[in-house]
Amino acid sequence: MAVTYYFEKNIPNFICLSTDVSGSKVSGISVVGAKVFFADTGTEWIVKDNLTLVPYATNIVGGTSGSATSLSSGSMMGISAGEAHIGEVGGNLTYSSLEFTNSSGSGTAYIANDVVSGSLTVVTPYELTNAFRKNGGSGYIVSLGISTDKSSITPQFRVHFFNSSAASIVGDNLPYKDLYSDNFKKLKSFDLPAMSTSSDTSGSISRAFDNTIRFPIVAGSATNSLFYALETLTGYQQNATERYFISVIIDNN
Repeated sequence: MAVTYYFEKNIPNFICLSTDVSGSKVSGISVVGAKVFFADTGTEWIVKDNLTLVPYATNIVGGTSGSATSLSSGSMMGISAGEAHIGEVGGNLTYSSLEFTNSSGSGTAYIANDVVSGSLTVVTPYELTNAFRKNGGSGYIVSLGISTDKSSITPQFRVHFFNSSAASIVGDNLPYKDLYSDNFKKLKSFDLPAMSTSSDTSGSISRAFDNTIRFPIVAGSATNSLFYALETLTGYQQNATERYFISVIIDNN
């Protein structure tokens, strides 16, 4: 007979013996997503939607990390990644970042609404890899930041997000274009506050970020990456060689 105990936001969990299993189920356990601990084997299992048990991901059997035994040969199926994932409550945060360098010399200062990228030859959005939990995933950007290695500049940037690398972007220091042909690739645009620099400007960077947003996005069906392009909303002069660092944190569904 299984013994019930409660933790993790009132999700029921169970302690029993492996000998209580019959037909890959334990009589009296009928809560999908609950954990079941076998006191005699020291392993944990998860209750599937058909009430059968599958090994919990953190099982360690026989001293081998990540190994797990089956209750009965051929009776179990693994749990693949999906938007409805058993046993998890709440979101799943992912972090992704990218740095690019503009070494074009920038003899011409940026003016409002220019694209900021590595060079005139960069004509597709940059890729933030593994931003989503799975291909075609969805979630919310909850933190977005940009920094550059030049001190004491105050441009404001608009970040354009896409679900595909196939979107068309004009090259660096040219006016940004929103193309009708990119409608199925464009997600959202977000305006960051103006950059600022710390009080000791010697060797300091300029940066802007927002940790208060909740910005819905959806990945392309064949990728877990997020793609972006930068547009400056204010004019400024960059260094002859300047680095830009962009980062996002996504709360995945």
